[in-house]
Amino acid sequence: MSHWQPFSINGSPNDDAWNLRRVVHLHRRAAWGATWPELEIGVRDGIHASVDRLTNPATTLLHPRTLEIAESAMTRNSVSLLKAAWVNEMWHGSDPLGEQLTLMWHNHFATGFQKVKDCRAMFDQYLKFRKHARSSFHDLVRAMVRDRAMLIWLDGDSNRQGHPNENFARELMELFTLGEGNYSESDVREAARALTGWTARGGEIRFDTNGHDAERKQILGRTDAYDADSLVDLLVSQPATASRIAWRICDHFLGRDRVPDDAIEALAQSLRDSQLNVGKAVEQLIRSSLFFDESQLGARFTSPASFVVSNLRSLELHAVTDGPAIIPEVAAAWMRNMGQDLFQPPGVSGWPGGSSWISAATMIDRTRFAVNIAQGTLHARAPRGDLSALAKRYDEDPVSFPAKLLFGSRERSAEIVSLPQLLTSTLAQFD
Repeated sequence: MSHWQPFSINGSPNDDAWNLRRVVHLHRRAAWGATWPELEIGVRDGIHASVDRLTNPATTLLHPRTLEIAESAMTRNSVSLLKAAWVNEMWHGSDPLGEQLTLMWHNHFATGFQKVKDCRAMFDQYLKFRKHARSSFHDLVRAMVRDRAMLIWLDGDSNRQGHPNENFARELMELFTLGEGNYSESDVREAARALTGWTARGGEIRFDTNGHDAERKQILGRTDAYDADSLVDLLVSQPATASRIAWRICDHFLGRDRVPDDAIEALAQSLRDSQLNVGKAVEQLIRSSLFFDESQLGARFTSPASFVVSNLRSLELHAVTDGPAIIPEVAAAWMRNMGQDLFQPPGVSGWPGGSSWISAATMIDRTRFAVNIAQGTLHARAPRGDLSALAKRYDEDPVSFPAKLLFGSRERSAEIVSLPQLLTSTLAQFD
């Protein structure tokens, strides 16, 4: 039986196979949580319509408020505002799966403001991740080898004929495409020569033909006058690249070390068959029996981004109304405290993820976050998280409603009586 065969309702031994728990699971993994009305729609409409809404959004345009905050961030060169713009899009954007993929690519092509020091370059890179989120991985890598933030981050703009800098070439092979063990040191040196000539100065990307090494190079056993584009063509055509991207997709949507090697390789073959079409591979994954398998439900360590954004969405504290709402800058700051600082990954390998999200220090911050939500003290005009009021609004039983809303289950509802207890319970640390 293939791990990636579609999840089937018909013929399932469980008559209630498509249920609230799986709807919550879908929205936690492939979106940014869901409000109670969104969950009810998901249960009512079934798996196909629910997945279709995520994989085929009506629009992928940025939310107007996101653009407004981002423009202010670039004018002031404020990375805090840039993080707020992204959180706003996670909350209110029309393409939540696209934002999940954007975060995945930000982690894959990890680039940090601490060295780039330019919000416009970081926002431009974010837009490229969004644009190519579901497209061919080949197109995304081509965009990255001439991305201003990436060139600054990995010293690509100081890579010149006669004085090659190997930093970008090494990470391009090790982290972005082939993976460790699938290239030699000679390949790195030759690839660095192929990447020479690009500059990222004065706010623009330029190609200096005088700085480019146009001589022939031998890379992965093939000899040609490689430049940046033909190098990308070579790297993405290697079978190892599909395996690397399949691993990345599984890591993001199913969790670190949660997928058998044979399943990753099967997804890699699907990628090869589609010329590395990421959208097709992701859709195959989130429609699959493995994605919805009982063993996957509540089994992935919850990242700070998911913990903060999804819980605030579910509690409807993010709403754009005339009344108080959580400020996105504050949400981004709590994510940073918990170990996931947007636009500031810890290094070129991105965030380690998995069990690293949960530690004594981060649990203290998660507890503080939960208490502040319940008390309405996340910031000066913050609304208070009130599960009883939400239950009353939707005519739901106040005892069973909290666990249904946050976990898709009635489990532990009777013993957990407060919002802080819910958000810091063992159940809340997995999604």
